[in-house]
Parts: sequence; structure tokens; C-alpha cells
Amino acid sequence: METDNNHVLQEFESNIFDIVTENLEVVTGKEISVEIHEPAPVTEEFIAAVAREHVVADIEFATPEFDRWMFFLPYPLAAYLATAIGGEEPQTEFNAEEHLEPLTELMNQMLSPYLSELSSLKGEAVETVDIRLEVVTEPPDVSTEVTLVSIDLTTATEETYTFYKVVPVSLANSLLALSGEEAPEPESEVEEDEDTTEPVEVDSARFQTFEDGGRKSNGANLNMLMDLEMPITIELGRTKLSVKDVLDLGQGSILELDKLSGDPVDVFINDRMFARGEVVVVDENFGVRITEILSPTAKIRSLQ
Repeated sequence: METDNNHVLQEFESNIFDIVTENLEVVTGKEISVEIHEPAPVTEEFIAAVAREHVVADIEFATPEFDRWMFFLPYPLAAYLATAIGGEEPQTEFNAEEHLEPLTELMNQMLSPYLSELSSLKGEAVETVDIRLEVVTEPPDVSTEVTLVSIDLTTATEETYTFYKVVPVSLANSLLALSGEEAPEPESEVEEDEDTTEPVEVDSARFQTFEDGGRKSNGANLNMLMDLEMPITIELGRTKLSVKDVLDLGQGSILELDKLSGDPVDVFINDRMFARGEVVVVDENFGVRITEILSPTAKIRSLQ
């Protein structure tokens, strides 16, 4: 039964990581590939291996059945992702002060497909309570009631890094239950001459599959959205007024904004900040010249 559950968990991880990989490629601007290994129990060798030179992302879910997940990233991979997402040339020398913040944003991006799939399976919103990133300085306190998933990530330069994900043992059973399947019951011992039980067929959980590895299918679907119109809003600035001050406004009143004259204006697409620019006049009409497109890090922050 444990082997069957591991197969369910591995299939779930593989399907989700098709999307995670695509998201990583978008925010880092680099080609990335991943390979998911068969889940296995946590060993003392694993704990010793990640006790140093690893960054741990500790994720707590609001839904009790999903409990707590942990990601362990080796320093070189953590540095590579943190610098790539900031638009820099990827580096492998880890600096906690500079890299933990972009890694936190990146972890939110990685978790998004998980939350979406779990919410779809459960039929209600699945959210996290807390996401904490810190440098591992001592052997992690990991329960024995967990499963270890090893993931190999290969960069565009063909460097391969192994990182780990730790999830509750019960996650596989939860996935089976949410997908409408039941975990196989252990076989009972009955004598041959009294065996009147009809055989029951039990299939593995079936998750949504993606044609052509997911990326080509998603790309084709993206083309269908190219004609979609989205509202663009230019914001000169903001201010706060009391109800009394609002009622006192009249023709000729002046509102003081939180920006200085000549400061760049903010450009919002679908209520999400996308760029900054300066006001210009084009054929007696006002316009905005784009002077700055938000970096991948800032874009992710604006989506939170």
C-alpha cells in the first residue's frame, strides 16, 4: 500500500512541477528542467546532509489535512534562483542578507500551482498560514511521519542541483480521497475453500495530464488570450482624507498627493502595477512614456 501511495504522490508532484518549472522559467528568464524521484522515508543520512549549507522553506497550511511542508534548497541553487529572479546573471555564491527576500517571493510563485490544484480537488480555497525561509544551522526537526521527495533541477548551463521536499505521509491518502479514490485495503487471510469474495479492482489516482509536457499546450492556450482587452490605469498619486475633509471639497479645492512634481507616474494593468513612466503630450492629448518595466521580483511582489 505504501508503494501505491508513493506512486500517487510522485504523479501529483510530476504534474504540478510541469507548471512550476514553466513559472520558474518565466520569472528567472532561464531554461530549467526538473526530474522528480520516487518518494521515500526520511533517513538520518538526509538529515545530516541538509544540516548545513541549505535554506529551508517552512510552509504551514490553513487546511489541517495538508499540515506542514518543507523545502530544502542547497546554497548554490538558492543563490542561482535568487539572483536570476532579480534579473542578474545567475550566481552560486549564497548571501543570506541579499537572497532570502527574493527566495521568499519565488517560493510563493512555486506554491501557486499547488494551491490552485489542491483548491480544485477540495472544492474550496486552500491557503497557507505562514511561509518562513531561514538558513539551516543545525539538524532539522523533522517528524518520522513524513515522506521525502527528491527533485533534480538542471539549469541552462547543464548544472544539476538536488533539492528536497518533505510532506506528511498522510498527503497521499488525502490526494486519493479528494480525487474520489480510496486507498487499497490490506489483503485479509482466508482459507481457499471459504474464499467467496469477488476481486475488487483498484486503480491509481488520476490527475489532470498536460499534452506535450505541459509547456506547448499552455503556450497554445496563451495565444488564445492575445486579443483579450485589459484596462490600463495611470496613477498620478494618492492621498487620504477624513470624511469631514471630503465633504468640504468644492470647485477649486486642491488635493495634495503623495508624489512630488516631476515624479514618475505608476502604470497599472488590471489593477496590478506593471511599469512607471512620465507624462507627455501627444497631439494635444496626454500620454505616458514608459521609462521602467518592473523587474521579475517587483512583478511577483505586486501580485501578492
